[in-house]
Amino acid sequence: MKVICLQENLTRGLQIVGRAVSTRGTLLSNVLLRTDAGRLKLTATNLEIGVNCWVPAKVDDEGAITVPAKLFTDFVNNLPAGNIELSLNVRTKTLHLKSGPHEANMKGLDAEEFPIIPAIPERPTTRIAQGTLRRMIREVAFVAATDDSRPVLTGVLIGHQARAGLVLASEELWSEEHEERMVRALARAGIAFEISNRYRPHDSIVKRAVDAGVRISLGSDGHSKEQVGRVAGPLALARHHGVKDNDLYDPTAHGSRAPGRRR
Repeated sequence: MKVICLQENLTRGLQIVGRAVSTRGTLLSNVLLRTDAGRLKLTATNLEIGVNCWVPAKVDDEGAITVPAKLFTDFVNNLPAGNIELSLNVRTKTLHLKSGPHEANMKGLDAEEFPIIPAIPERPTTRIAQGTLRRMIREVAFVAATDDSRPVLTGVLIGHQARAGLVLASEELWSEEHEERMVRALARAGIAFEISNRYRPHDSIVKRAVDAGVRISLGSDGHSKEQVGRVAGPLALARHHGVKDNDLYDPTAHGSRAPGRRR
């Protein structure tokens, strides 16, 4: 394999497939590099999801190899903008990278050992706008379980109905009856309702909880130090529904249970 591509294109491709790289230190922690129809194809999988990404490239010689994803990504990210030359020594399974004065050799594994990613059908079974799908996921994902002991509960059920698209997750799960049952359960148990900055609950659920006297809590659900503590959005939503700052759930004042507010 001998390929030349732009550093910025390769970096972007590695960012995309990196979401599927396993962290368990096996072959799945590698990324597969393969020439494909005059482009460089990047592939990663953790056996739950698989991601392919094609990078524009000048292919002088066909070939394929898998290399450690983190090491390869870190090196590429630190290279200056411009061309990167990738060449494979098939006998030693070593990938040589060159960009200006910068060079590196990385030991890889045989591409044939990498798991096969199922091919996507040529004709899609469903079409849906990106913004619509993101909104639907956001409306239901905040109630998915975070305990891996029951993996089936950590996902979101996606169903297809004729002329309705992917409707089960948002329209059927969050009916008025289901919202009312959830709010009544919170009120009986003395549990606060959290407004997450990452997965914003539907406005109608927040209003129903406030009207029922359920105490409201705020959460950033930050996954990095920059995101932790970002609750301006949840606070604005709570205030919009008439919740006073002093009525928000405070664990130091209310303990493990959140007695309802006076209405």
